[in-house]
Amino acid sequence: MGSFAKAEIMLLGEAQIAGDASDMTGLAGQFEDGVPFNRFGGISAIDHLAGDQYVLLSDRGSSDGAVPYATRFHLVTIKIPETGSEVSLTLIGSRFFTKESGQPLVGAAKALKKGPDHPGRFDPEGIRAVRVGGAETRLAVSDEYGPRVDLFDMTGSRVQKFNVPKHFEIKTPSGNAAEEAMENKSGRQPNGGFEGLAVSPDGTKLYAMLQRPLVQDGAMQAGRFAGRLNRILRIEIATEATAELVYPLDSPETAVSELLCVDEQRALVLERDSISGLPSRDKRISIIDWDEATDVSQIKSLPSSPAELPTEIRPVGKRVFLDLLDPRFGIAGESMPAKFEGLTFGPNLADGRKTLLVTVDNDFQGDRPTRIFVFAVSPDEFEK
Repeated sequence: MGSFAKAEIMLLGEAQIAGDASDMTGLAGQFEDGVPFNRFGGISAIDHLAGDQYVLLSDRGSSDGAVPYATRFHLVTIKIPETGSEVSLTLIGSRFFTKESGQPLVGAAKALKKGPDHPGRFDPEGIRAVRVGGAETRLAVSDEYGPRVDLFDMTGSRVQKFNVPKHFEIKTPSGNAAEEAMENKSGRQPNGGFEGLAVSPDGTKLYAMLQRPLVQDGAMQAGRFAGRLNRILRIEIATEATAELVYPLDSPETAVSELLCVDEQRALVLERDSISGLPSRDKRISIIDWDEATDVSQIKSLPSSPAELPTEIRPVGKRVFLDLLDPRFGIAGESMPAKFEGLTFGPNLADGRKTLLVTVDNDFQGDRPTRIFVFAVSPDEFEK
């Protein structure tokens, strides 16, 4: 076994896919905004399947939910070097998400009609491979619109909907985000539903995390973001029993992009601003510990600030794990991406270090590549 510096995180390399690359759906034509139906991009999540195989998740499509994008996921191989060099990625398949009836799940915000004969609106943001009861691999996917967590087979067909507590939902969905914000006094914020998704290492629990606090949790004041107390929903896969934990955001202006379990009581959280280039100020991966966190399932409304939390409520513990703006990684600067979105562990390196993959969402922009950064992490880094 090789040697490495203790408590060290290194950037091993990066893979890029051109912004105008095509996926493997075989679709022809383009949307009204000019984006081809088969444009590869909008990668909102990644998960490791086995060996060098991964699944990449595209979100609701271009133009921020204005087009009827057929939501999909992609199967890829990613080869990671032992030392710093180019990371290679090969696309091997693309598959659509569908309802149980076979109707497509589409990214259009206006796809509000109910029933098996209509497409369903769907904004997939997190994806994790799970094996329920030792059975074949399923894909758990978090949906920002619902917010929901659904289970799909590997063909993309939905096989199960998990029960989500009613206080996460909104009463009046709308195809217009501003109207949705005006009409709802509780539930998830517009474009602020379930973003992060993790599965416990033992495969029995899912953790779905909101992008921003619920409306009733002090989310907004005078039309501006104010809430800093976000909720993590824990779902027991076998029974669908739930619990809720409190996560303190760094700032009212930051939001959660992803959640990844380290072990049964700890996870990594990707939290960031939405600013690209030199002005970016907050793009961090934190490590959290929920072993002593309070279940707030029965708390209807949380305050906006951690300082206002009652003493009997303990949020998850939190410390910075990896600062993506750290100059030693060479990512910060004019080319700093706005939207880091996905996290997964890949295979361990020969010297025992873990590999951590971080993906970037290019919003289907043809002049912006999809980027995947690969870090090597010493085991000691998790124990600080």
